Amino acid sequence: MRGTSVWLSLVLLALLQIAASEDVVCKKGKTKKKIVLGPGESFSFSTDGDQYAAKMKCNANYKLSKKCKEAKISCSEFDTVAKGESCKGDFLMVKIGKKKMKYCGSNAPDMTTKAKKFTLMFSSNKKKSAAGVQCTVQCNDPAPIVGTTTEGPGTTTGSTSGCNTVSTTVSTKAPTPVSTTAPTPVSTAAPTSVSTAAPT
Repeated sequence: MRGTSVWLSLVLLALLQIAASEDVVCKKGKTKKKIVLGPGESFSFSTDGDQYAAKMKCNANYKLSKKCKEAKISCSEFDTVAKGESCKGDFLMVKIGKKKMKYCGSNAPDMTTKAKKFTLMFSSNKKKSAAGVQCTVQCNDPAPIVGTTTEGPGTTTGSTSGCNTVSTTVSTKAPTPVSTTAPTPVSTAAPTSVSTAAPT
């Protein structure tokens, strides 16, 4: 019994290590990693420690699986030391195809992309450092479809969620007409006159 518990613990630990292996932690020096993103998956891209190290080059190359149609990139924490719109100093770059977008200071990326491949790269120089970045890359799952149909008299409404469909039919027959025949007229003939001849 004890041996079974140990074996299950080792399997669980291995699964946790595999799941965590897709997260990217940028440390001093050079880091390079490839990640395949599938439906329902979400991985972090972050710098190590309270302040990131100097002279760092950290690359994460992401690829969407066949079932993942769109990825979202967002950051909950973002603080780097840089100057100007060109982000001279420390920055995060998002590369999609030939397009390169730099983010620095407190200006963090918040975007979605349908590109099958894209790259996140964090770069720091040998000067001052800051708190760093804490970003998330996740696969956006498609929303469930809800349909409603309406027809003529005798309306049928279908609501679909998952595998269950509920249909309701309402009869809309016209009411039976009520006869409104006019009443039979009553005769109102004048009274018969009585002869009143004069006495002889």
